[in-house]
Amino acid sequence: MKKRIASITLSLAMCLTLLPTAAYAEDVSEGGAFDSQSSTGNGAATVTGSNEAVDTTKNTVVYTGENETTTVVCKVSNSDELKNALNNNDNSITEIDITADFTYNGSIATGDKKIVVNEGVTLTIGGSKTKITGKFENNGTITITSSYECIWKAQTTGSGKIVAKNQKWGEYQTYVDYGCVPEENLTNCRINIVKDIDKEPTVILPETMTVGDTITPTFTNIVNGVDLENAFKFKWENNGNTVYNGAVSPTLTKKGTLKLTVSVKKPYVMRSSSGSYGISDVSGTVKEVLLDTVFVNANSGNNNNIGNTKAAPLKAISKAVDEVADGGTIILLSDYTSTALSFDKNVTIKSDDGGKYTVQVTREVAVKDDMTVTFDSVNVKDFNFTKYYSSSVGSGNVEFKNCTGSGIEIADNVISNVTLENSQLGGRFGAQGILTLKNATINGSFSTKDFVAKGKNIYVPEDNRSKVSRIEGTATIANAVEIQLSAPDATTPYQERKLIETTADANNFTVSSPYQLKKQTEYNGTYIYAFIPVTSVTLTPETLSIEAGKTAELTATISPANASDQQFSWDVEDTEIASVYGHTSETKTVTALKEGQTQITVTVGGQTASCTVTVTPRTISVESITLNKTQLSMVKGATETLAATVLPTTATDKAVTWKSSDTAVATVENGVVTAVAAGNATITATAGGKTAICAVTVTNPSNSSSSGGGGSSTPRYAVTVPDKTENGSLSVTPQNAKRGSDVTITATPDKGYEVGDIVAKDVNGNKLTLKDNGDGTYTFTMPASKVTIEATFAEKQADEPVAPEKLFADVSADDYYYEAVKWASENGVTGGIGENLFGAKLPCTRAQIVTFLWRAAGSPEPKGMSGFVDVSADAYYAKAVAWAVEQGIASGTSATTFSPDAVCTRAQSVAFLYRAFGEKVNKAAGFSDVSADAYYADAVAWAVENGVASGIGGGLFAPDQDCARGQIVAFLYRAYQNK
Repeated sequence: MKKRIASITLSLAMCLTLLPTAAYAEDVSEGGAFDSQSSTGNGAATVTGSNEAVDTTKNTVVYTGENETTTVVCKVSNSDELKNALNNNDNSITEIDITADFTYNGSIATGDKKIVVNEGVTLTIGGSKTKITGKFENNGTITITSSYECIWKAQTTGSGKIVAKNQKWGEYQTYVDYGCVPEENLTNCRINIVKDIDKEPTVILPETMTVGDTITPTFTNIVNGVDLENAFKFKWENNGNTVYNGAVSPTLTKKGTLKLTVSVKKPYVMRSSSGSYGISDVSGTVKEVLLDTVFVNANSGNNNNIGNTKAAPLKAISKAVDEVADGGTIILLSDYTSTALSFDKNVTIKSDDGGKYTVQVTREVAVKDDMTVTFDSVNVKDFNFTKYYSSSVGSGNVEFKNCTGSGIEIADNVISNVTLENSQLGGRFGAQGILTLKNATINGSFSTKDFVAKGKNIYVPEDNRSKVSRIEGTATIANAVEIQLSAPDATTPYQERKLIETTADANNFTVSSPYQLKKQTEYNGTYIYAFIPVTSVTLTPETLSIEAGKTAELTATISPANASDQQFSWDVEDTEIASVYGHTSETKTVTALKEGQTQITVTVGGQTASCTVTVTPRTISVESITLNKTQLSMVKGATETLAATVLPTTATDKAVTWKSSDTAVATVENGVVTAVAAGNATITATAGGKTAICAVTVTNPSNSSSSGGGGSSTPRYAVTVPDKTENGSLSVTPQNAKRGSDVTITATPDKGYEVGDIVAKDVNGNKLTLKDNGDGTYTFTMPASKVTIEATFAEKQADEPVAPEKLFADVSADDYYYEAVKWASENGVTGGIGENLFGAKLPCTRAQIVTFLWRAAGSPEPKGMSGFVDVSADAYYAKAVAWAVEQGIASGTSATTFSPDAVCTRAQSVAFLYRAFGEKVNKAAGFSDVSADAYYADAVAWAVENGVASGIGGGLFAPDQDCARGQIVAFLYRAYQNK
């Protein structure tokens, strides 16, 4: 326990002899001079006895501990006192206590002393460029206001805060060495983690890195004990792609060049003698370890996994091909869909034990020359095999074992050997070398040099295509190949249709139906024929009556249904009256264009059928009917004429019918109401299903005798107006009127006001019908009672906006596509469909959308025609299709067809627009029905990001939903606004 000893004062001369000129340790910092102060003011001197010491100044107190240690405390309350205490270099002062708030401008070096900031006290350190070293105990608050910067190297204890208030270019400029001050006691300060401020810090990666390793980078010249995750932000890139989510110690899952970029997180900083350091990027090479077995799960997999276990599978087959060894196996744990697959090694794709997963490829599959790809126990769908490189010779091989599926396309020159074993597959199979069947079924067609068939094999020719299977070389057939043909019924024989061209004996093929195949030898081979002719075609309906602007469906039905010729040709006699379009060859949508009659004819297989189409005028419905009076007060025997207004004026049926609810009280004929007897009745006017009513009150005539001798007079009734009306005035003429006479009300609003409402009521409170004369006056018919007038005046409002122009009868200004239709019409992109209709809700075909794009681009001349068999050179869309294909905006639905009449889906629409205008965005589309590997995924993401299209709700985009004309022009219009 310390013991306080009373202070005594010696002579001033003795005090002065103990005070040296101020000299700071470390008063100059590397890179520039720090602020410093010097003084010859009062210092501290002590006189010690056997058990006590006496300070020579009023501010110094001496404490002696029980172990005879002495603490000399100098209490200071201003800047000068602190300077004097710091300048005492004879070590007589061991502690300086800050007892009051003050500002000290300059650097501080405590040396062997300790500065204590007492609780509740604020020490402000100002100046320009300051440096703080030594020891502090901060129980109060230290505020830094140095205008340039403050370097804090002093070891600091206590619970008080150090608060930086010095900013430069928006950044606080107080730098505290890591570990000098508890971080929770710092506010707005930067924490310097550099060990040696004259050396640049670096980061180092392990010299050897292999896929599967977990690595931690090594830092040099960083203070020991720094938490790397708190102090640094890590960015890992593999071959230019960001990986590992900023981990400090990632597990490597990708081979190739690994680059690490490190940046410091605030409040940490790497401060040098002249500024702040950064750390240079570092790179290394991650070696690959190929696996014999790799697992893939499209649902739960992650391409950042290694893929060597079911628990941590990869997501993509393409990634698995990179990671599997030559001759290895990729195990599927889920169904899988991809736009493309390519194989540069021998590999087997196999479903997990007990499963049979579907693999669908929407574009192409490629096998590198001399490699063999085996699909085992999978359901394959839409495989379109192409060459690995354009220069490939097509010597790769493909095997299907225990597989099912359809939509396979193997062209003649892309694969060498094709094997089907215990598989049932549909499509087109081309082999440059050998096509081998082992207990297999081909549903479609094939083409091969050599043909090998072992076991029971079935060939099911395509019903609706003219492809002929072909065996150019030898045919080795252990058992006859069974050809299965479908026929319209049990009595119709096949007629000539070529099925197979082969050098094998025709007896090597049998037919599973009761019909015989016809064989014929031509050239050097045997041709096997079967043919199913079209015997009839019908159209449903045979006659069609349709209103202009509306649509109806026509369906052609051929007999037999599986006839060989399935090419439907449609013709419209007068294309100004009606048009046809549709999804399929046999079903078309008829659009009625204008009034008239025409024939629509379909031809298939030499058979024809026609439908007579009658287009009736467009019906315009009545929207409203109003009467000039809604109330009538009549005297028996009197008549009144009601006038009806029917809107719109162009309505097809504007005829008005009149009806009285009680003809005993009042009758009506062509709007003329006759009062029959006293009572009440309702007159109803009807037009186009809309009604309007007028309430009629009939009274008996009243007679009055004069006092002068039996003569009669007509009474007059008073018309009263309020003495004062806010914001305007009222007057009436006359103020007393006979029943049935006209009374005029004049309403005069004050400046800035207008007539709000005027009401005239009879003695029973019934409202009378007022006629607005348009000049500020209103007229009503005087009833047989007094009348009271009431009125309100309202502040004038801004003029109503001008109604947008009406573009088409079926396009309202409220429709979301109004501006788009206006733009498309004004810029020649597309017009209406006739009869002042745009057809916004009609489906938009592939031909129409490429035509819209072509016209919007200025109708540029293509280099040549497209060459599609279903796009005639004189079609309105011929040049548009050719241009779109040249620009890479669209392609055919097959090598020879474009399908111009097929309705465009939402996915196709945004894909076309994306190829024309879009750029890839760095975010996913965000819809559950748009997979990341869908061909339109990037297009949907671009369209949503740029406001071209949006989802339909519920997290869905509906890519397969048909697009209407209104949607298409809206998409196109928005895309052009973003150009």
